[in-house]
Amino acid sequence: MTADLQQALDRFKVGSDADVEQRNREVDALRFQVPDLCWPTEVKDQRKPQLIGGVAIPQRPMLSIPSLDQPIQLVLNAEKAAHLGVAIHPLSDDAEETTAEIIQGLYRRIEVESRASLARSWAFERAVKAGRGYYRVITEPDPDSDDPFDQRIMIKRILQQGSVVLDPFAQEPDYSDGQWAFIINDMPWAAYKRRYPNSEMASFSEDELSAIGMNTQSWVSGDEGEGRAVRVAEYYRMEYETVSRVLLDDGTDAPEGQVPAGRTARTGKEARTRQEKRPTLYWSTINAIEELEPKQEMDGRYIPIIPVVGRELIPFEQERRWVGMIEPNKDAVRLLNYSASSAVEMASLETKAPYTMVEGQEEGHEEEWQLANVRNFPYLRYRNVSLNGTPAPPPQRTQVDTSRLGPSMLLLQQAREFIHQGTGAFESALGQQSPNAKSGRAILALQNQHETGSSHFLDNLAEISLTYEAKVVLDLIPHIYDRPGRIARILDKEDAPKTVMLNAPFTMNPQTKRPQAAPMPMPGGPGGPMPGMPGQMPGMPGQMPLQGPKKPAENYDLRKGRYGVTVSIGKSYKSRREQGADEMGNLFQANPALFPILGDIYLKFRDFPGHLEASERVKKMLPPPLQAQDAGPDPQQLQQQLQQASQMVEQLSKALDEKTQLLESDNQKLQMQAQQAQGEQQAKMEIERMRNETQLAITAMKIRADEASAIFQAEVMRVGTGMSQQFDATQQAAEQHHLQQMAAQQALQAQTQSEQDYRQGQQISEQEAALAAQDAALMPPDEPEVL
Repeated sequence: MTADLQQALDRFKVGSDADVEQRNREVDALRFQVPDLCWPTEVKDQRKPQLIGGVAIPQRPMLSIPSLDQPIQLVLNAEKAAHLGVAIHPLSDDAEETTAEIIQGLYRRIEVESRASLARSWAFERAVKAGRGYYRVITEPDPDSDDPFDQRIMIKRILQQGSVVLDPFAQEPDYSDGQWAFIINDMPWAAYKRRYPNSEMASFSEDELSAIGMNTQSWVSGDEGEGRAVRVAEYYRMEYETVSRVLLDDGTDAPEGQVPAGRTARTGKEARTRQEKRPTLYWSTINAIEELEPKQEMDGRYIPIIPVVGRELIPFEQERRWVGMIEPNKDAVRLLNYSASSAVEMASLETKAPYTMVEGQEEGHEEEWQLANVRNFPYLRYRNVSLNGTPAPPPQRTQVDTSRLGPSMLLLQQAREFIHQGTGAFESALGQQSPNAKSGRAILALQNQHETGSSHFLDNLAEISLTYEAKVVLDLIPHIYDRPGRIARILDKEDAPKTVMLNAPFTMNPQTKRPQAAPMPMPGGPGGPMPGMPGQMPGMPGQMPLQGPKKPAENYDLRKGRYGVTVSIGKSYKSRREQGADEMGNLFQANPALFPILGDIYLKFRDFPGHLEASERVKKMLPPPLQAQDAGPDPQQLQQQLQQASQMVEQLSKALDEKTQLLESDNQKLQMQAQQAQGEQQAKMEIERMRNETQLAITAMKIRADEASAIFQAEVMRVGTGMSQQFDATQQAAEQHHLQQMAAQQALQAQTQSEQDYRQGQQISEQEAALAAQDAALMPPDEPEVL
């Protein structure tokens, strides 16, 4: 046997021995709720049929009147009708209000899925009757999740609540400071071998099992064979690791030996060290000799067993005692049963009153008279004379002394008063007429007195049990619902279902109304151009969204921040609906103009056929600011988006017109430049052509001159020398005249070309000035500089 197992057995023995008397009282109280078990055993033996002196004495009546059932049921129904609310709020700086609402909605979903009200009511009923009750918080695979490894939190009842053994050294009423706990289960031997066939104990013989039962009492019980039972226990325990934390130079703290780089621990008078105990919860399943399921670390830092306390008395003589409604009222109930039984026994003697007759009148009819008080004979025969023949009157029945019923009836009435005093449930609270309550206000006062007298049961459930349950669940949520991107269904404040994504940014798909992962931010920041796309065109107005501003991505990180809980007790949902309808009805009577604003809520609280349809119709007639935003697109928002789109289209059309005009102006400039270039090219070509023609003419004239000169030389040689001088003079005059004509022609051509160039330049300047003026008129005014 390992040291851990031996420690577990020792702890179980300490816990069992510490409250063995309390457990016996609880069992007696639970037995007392059965009417047949209200009578003590010794009293029942005295009232059994007996044979005394040869005379058979029949069984005396033993009435069992369930006089505590109705007062107890009033308290139980008050718990079922109460609205127990758990409010979750942020504690640390990094905790957020929106995340707290999501955690609270997730908590509501856990309550609905696990039917937590059944577990609480089951434990609450035992606490009201016997003083203590228990239920538990467990984790199990989530069948509704798309990931097979996802878990969910469930709140479950414990059928045999007496199987819970808690640390008796815990000081808190909810045992939150306890170091260990057990939940035991006495399994039949055959069921044990089916459940744990590979365990060491499964191969033991009957003698070995008997030896274990002697060494570790109550772990193996019963007779051999089918009557044998083996105890299996779930064992929770806390283990602690001590960590020293030191104060750093920047005011933060860190574990000693794990100081971050760049930081140092303070020294001298400013040095601070704190010892911190870090708890770790472990769980295993054991029997008397071995671990059936090995030790494993559990999520959370609280033992998930929730105690429910009826009423805890102030400890005395080192004994802690818890009581419910049955134990303090046992004597009053027994007095009621005794008095009622005595009165019935006395009244039953009326039909068995003896007859008075003269001796000898029954002669011949003895059997009939012996059975007269047992059977209903149509007639009884008798002799009208005595034994000596003397005439005698008819037999007469002796009258019973009914005055003996008086004490029994007084005790019966007094027992009822004792029960009223002990339970606080008077006639008015039980629906009976009371002589002391003659007005409606007096009746309500007595009913409120019962609610006040028994409210401590409900207060303990809220302040002790439900608060500890919320701590356990809130501590488990970051560990169980930790997967990023997990889709979870929650319930909002009006218990309407809602789907969210946990631990990752998401947005709601407008078509499916389901969360979807938020897209990654585009390069360049929100609203910037995508890679490869041109930027904003020059002269274009600022970019405007065509569909209005998009809702930012939501992110509910359950692992960040610390959250606290508060528990409140309110009226039931039905009572709150009735109260809301009454309050609003009075409000509309005082101010009917409020109905168009609050009418949909008022009709929703009503309970007549068609009230929901009427509420929806009135809801559609609400002013636009009060229209629901989650039912569909907001008409006002759509109108704003349409106006924005119209403005955008108008601005884009204006910008397009301006760009078209600029393009037309540029086109005209290009055409004029092309025409100017074409004119210049043509002018150059014309000048070049003229030059070529002049050069050709000069060349032709030179050729003709050479030919004339050759002819002239030949003629001179023919005519003679006399004519040579005359020819020379004539030739010079002809050449000079030709040169003068050529010079005049070139001067005229140059002057004509200059005039053409001047006129073309003047036209181009005028056109450029006109285009510049047109551009200046089209350009928008300069925007003022933003400082």
